[in-house]
Amino acid sequence: EHGWPRLKWHLTSQPKVSIIIPTRHNRKLLSKCLRSIARSSYTEWEVIVVDSADRNADREKWHAGMQTQVPYKLLWWQGPFNYSGANNLGAREASGEVLLFLNDDTEPLTSDWLEEMLGWLQQPEIGAVGARLVSPNGQIQHGGDILGLNGFADHLFTGCQPNEWTLAGSANWYRNFTAITGACLMTTRALFNDIGGFDENFMLCGSDVELCLRIRRRRLRIVCTPYAHVLHHERAT
Repeated sequence: EHGWPRLKWHLTSQPKVSIIIPTRHNRKLLSKCLRSIARSSYTEWEVIVVDSADRNADREKWHAGMQTQVPYKLLWWQGPFNYSGANNLGAREASGEVLLFLNDDTEPLTSDWLEEMLGWLQQPEIGAVGARLVSPNGQIQHGGDILGLNGFADHLFTGCQPNEWTLAGSANWYRNFTAITGACLMTTRALFNDIGGFDENFMLCGSDVELCLRIRRRRLRIVCTPYAHVLHHERAT
């Protein structure tokens, strides 16, 4: 396609994917995210929502109503907000062989997004897989992370069009990266547990990059695929 390879994977198995969504009870974003997940063509998944808002009857009632539309397991995060801790809690309660960490301000745009990411993850040299995230205006928001860019780390191709040709080549190429954003990050449960999960010293940002660095120390690759398209209302969470 367009002069470069476009891979279509035949999955070697159909593992259960546990989709872990931290939220602070943002009803509008979370409902859109859940409904978009429900349109996935891959069916072996569960959703675990970790709500860090104060628990009360009104919020319990809303979740109960939402669970009739898209079933999910609800967990309440107690104590000071900690994004890494909320993700770790969701991972401990997950039953899937594969973990997918997903922000509540995302919406998968292609029905085969899970198959696209799983195909890469099932390759023995791959430790984690990320998706292309796009802004509501259609521009790329995340195409992989580079250490040292704008300080600690930042996204490649931010502000580019999906089909744009850049100084780094086409935005439509598969690429290895040092890291990918935790807004949409897939890895195996076994590897995640083995390396100790997210570092909860990173309470808001940075734990995704640090996690990927520990994966890289295992001599495993981090891949971002531009063919898993996910809308991301960045910083709306």
